[in-house]
Amino acid sequence: MGTGESETSQQCYKKAFELRDRASEREKFYISARYYDSVTGETEKAVETDQLWAQTYPRDAIPHINLAFLYRQLGQFEGAIREAQETLRLEVNQVMPYGSLAYAYLNRNRFDEARLSSRKLHPAGWNRGTFTKFSTRLLSSKLTPPV
Repeated sequence: MGTGESETSQQCYKKAFELRDRASEREKFYISARYYDSVTGETEKAVETDQLWAQTYPRDAIPHINLAFLYRQLGQFEGAIREAQETLRLEVNQVMPYGSLAYAYLNRNRFDEARLSSRKLHPAGWNRGTFTKFSTRLLSSKLTPPV
C-alpha cells in the first residue's frame, strides 16, 4: 500500500493505470507516478517517472512539486528544497511548494528559512490546524538541542 491513500483512491489509480494508453503523454506521466507511489509503494519509480516528466515538459511545475513531496518522503531534503524552488520559479502563485520548503528546511535545521517559508502558507493555503501543527513543530525543534 502507498503513502496513506484510501482504498478507493488506490482503486482509481489502478484503473487509471490500466487505461493509461488512452491518455495524453503528460497524463501518462501523472498516472504512472501516482500509481507507483500510492498503489505499489515504489517511490523510487515514482521519482524516476516525475524526473522524466520534468525533462520532457520543462515548463510544467507539477512534476517538480511532486518531486519535492517524494524527496521529503525519502528524507532527501536538499532535493525537496531544489524541486520546491523550481516549482516557485515556474509558478510563483503556488502555495504547496512553500509547505515542502518549510518542512524540508525544518528537517535540515534551517529554522529561519522554515519560518519564512511557513509565513507564505497561512492564510494563503494551509488550514489553521495544519499551520498550527507546523508552527508547534518548528518551535519545539528550535527549543530542542541537536543530538
